[in-house]
Amino acid sequence: MAYEYNPESSRFNLPNPHRVENLLLIVAGVAQLAVAAFALWIGREWLVQHAGQVAIRPLAIGVALLISGLLTVGMVMRQLVFYFGRNQPAPLADVLSPQKDGVTESGLGLRETIRQNAISFETPVGGFDQLLYKMIPDLVFSPPPVQGRARVQFYNAAVLLAIFLCFAIASFGVINAAAKSWIHLGFLLLTALVVLKPLRARAGKLSLGIKPFVVLLLLSIIVPVLLSMTATRPLLYADKIHLGMLTTVFLLLALAANLLFLFALLGQTLRPDRISMANHLETLSMNAHPRQLLLELDRQLQGMWTEKIPNRAYSRVSPQIEAGTGAFTGELLEESQPVPRDAAALNFGSALQMREYRYLVIVDLFALIAALVGCGLLAYAASSKSIAAIDPLVLGAQLVAVSWYGFRTTTFLWRRFEFSSRAWWLEISGNYQTSNVDYGRVLEDAVKTRKQVVNIDDMTLRVWVADFYSVAFGPDQPRFLLSMSGEQAEAERLAKHLREFAESQSALLAPGSSRDIESAQRLAAMNAMGDRARTDAVSRGDAAAAYLAAKDDPAPQG
Repeated sequence: MAYEYNPESSRFNLPNPHRVENLLLIVAGVAQLAVAAFALWIGREWLVQHAGQVAIRPLAIGVALLISGLLTVGMVMRQLVFYFGRNQPAPLADVLSPQKDGVTESGLGLRETIRQNAISFETPVGGFDQLLYKMIPDLVFSPPPVQGRARVQFYNAAVLLAIFLCFAIASFGVINAAAKSWIHLGFLLLTALVVLKPLRARAGKLSLGIKPFVVLLLLSIIVPVLLSMTATRPLLYADKIHLGMLTTVFLLLALAANLLFLFALLGQTLRPDRISMANHLETLSMNAHPRQLLLELDRQLQGMWTEKIPNRAYSRVSPQIEAGTGAFTGELLEESQPVPRDAAALNFGSALQMREYRYLVIVDLFALIAALVGCGLLAYAASSKSIAAIDPLVLGAQLVAVSWYGFRTTTFLWRRFEFSSRAWWLEISGNYQTSNVDYGRVLEDAVKTRKQVVNIDDMTLRVWVADFYSVAFGPDQPRFLLSMSGEQAEAERLAKHLREFAESQSALLAPGSSRDIESAQRLAAMNAMGDRARTDAVSRGDAAAAYLAAKDDPAPQG
């Protein structure tokens, strides 16, 4: 990404939005690296003491926490410095424009949004989506990334609740210890899969339709019965490990993280307070090419550039005029450089007071506490040679996984940036007729002028002006329109100016530069000299004719 810098303007030098998150992440990462070093040191000491079998546990804990800690610190380093270029955020037209044959028709969607005086939002389709939007009505007005993440988390929560229900059904009434240990292990692994899958890059939502749920429910009823009749050998150390308790705690922790994140998404919902568009219609006539109106509007808009940054041109259709008569259309659609609405640096106090970030801080604090408690349990498990330390080992690993789950789900919401901008749209259409206008005496003047005049009667001119409120989740991410407010006074002002400009256009072509004026004066002088010469010639011709007439007549006889 190219970063454009101008020392005269700091309006686009936005503070790092990850300051609060990075602080919590670095604490979690340092804790994991510290416990990893402690576990590796213990494992090394036990290897020196020739206790290789016992050293496997602390070495495994150390390697796992070392990888997790380095990934956490790496996440902080990727978010340590935040640059925002002047060519960002992304244009609105790229998001609103539909695609035809894989090619984006730039400006089409934005024009329709302006024309229809309404913003298009995604609507729920499936049954779970309908339930979610019924519980959170304002979610429909949220940007697509927020809606998508809300659906993902809601599906995850539904899957976890389904697993919890099936786990309770499968565990109820099972007396056989061997069967119970295998059942608990199966649901523990299934819960881990549900929690860890969203941590993968580009992981989609978990899907649990009616058929998979019915199959899981039937398995929860039938498999325990079959295991009770066939299983005779429990898991190794099943009497020392409380798999049922560990599975229950894991499910409750994952559900708590999902619930908190859904509350965080609630803070991101925003019902548009105003959606309006202002336009002004003019009917005018002019004797000039209609392209002149677009050029004049260009000059007007250049004087309104934000921080001297050129506007974003989404559409420009120049009217086409040919000889004779015909119809024409033209348009110009531009948006000013989006300006951040709030560039204040975030801290714990301001984040907790703001609706958009309050629950994000709570989710990350929950993730940090889970990481610290998990690291403590893993440190105890690494330093103990007892079989009873397996419970703290498994529970610590679950807490670290839930911590990663919490941090990863909130990262993109911290990059919420709100922008204000203004859009102008000019539409012109009408009929034209071309003709030639000559000025000057054809036989007498040496200085003459001719111009092909485009005569336009009753041309329709529409000017649309509105202020946009948009949001983006990152400098290189799409920007989404949330609300718009029409500016009627500005639309009327521009339309009046263009009308006066059209009426002032000259139908004659006249010399305008100083050299043209000098040349015209010389030509006028030459024309005057030519007139005097012709007059003198006529006078001389008349005298000669009189002389010849007198010579030809006979002399009178005296």
